[in-house]
Amino acid sequence: MASFDLTADQRLEFARRAPCRPLPSRPSLAGNAEQIISPRCEADARPDLWTVYNTVQATLMRGGITGRSATGRASEHPRRFRDQRRRRINSGLWQAAMSLLPA
Repeated sequence: MASFDLTADQRLEFARRAPCRPLPSRPSLAGNAEQIISPRCEADARPDLWTVYNTVQATLMRGGITGRSATGRASEHPRRFRDQRRRRINSGLWQAAMSLLPA
């Protein structure tokens, strides 16, 4: 994964495919793909799949993503994911990353 670079479109698509529904009552965060892949430090600015995967994973686990609710109200997802949701998200991210690798 570290030797497989993604284009900007592929990085956004990876973030959109991330299984990131924090709670059943909250909307998906997939509309915030640019926020999800935004690196939080200079080392995370590389375009390879491994770095993008880790950036998305860290962003989802830490929370703090802003967006809009289904009714258009501004909302923030400050909660960190825990336990079963964390395993589901990690598994889904891994599957999404593996699907991007050439066969």
